[in-house]
Amino acid sequence: MSISQDIAGYIPYLRRFGRALVGSREGGDACVMAALEALVADPRRIAGASDLRVALYRLLLDVWAQDPGNAPVEPQEATRGARQRL
Repeated sequence: MSISQDIAGYIPYLRRFGRALVGSREGGDACVMAALEALVADPRRIAGASDLRVALYRLLLDVWAQDPGNAPVEPQEATRGARQRL
């Protein structure tokens, strides 16, 4: 089986996860597309994975985390922003 056939069954679940992670259909699908493009560019990113499903989700999270808008926020900053909005 080729890699595309191996991952085809996981794509609907990756899309669902991406949409929940990003918060929108368009953004989630774009994130999944970027992850698949990263996989095409470097198939070694999931090579040798004992669980393909976990490797694909990890790849999606890696791609999502590379977006500067998804940088971790310090708890103090998050609460300060919430207090200002209240």
